[in-house]
Amino acid sequence: MNERVKILSEEAAKLTPDERVELVELIDLTLVDRQAEIDDAWDKVAARRFEAYDRGEMETFSWEEIKADWAHRKRPVSR
Repeated sequence: MNERVKILSEEAAKLTPDERVELVELIDLTLVDRQAEIDDAWDKVAARRFEAYDRGEMETFSWEEIKADWAHRKRPVSR
């Protein structure tokens, strides 16, 4: 996190919950103008990943493996 964002997040943490919601909504409005750009970037990421998958360059996991991994991660840490 860069210093400017760190300072802003520290200041935002001092706001009331309602003020934070309002701030998030205002920030979100600044991103709406860039939604097409964001969607295009995600499309490119997805295409690159699919191409890598097609070439056999991407490791894949079965649903069973994913569930087992999450079950393992959710276990409480013994102290």
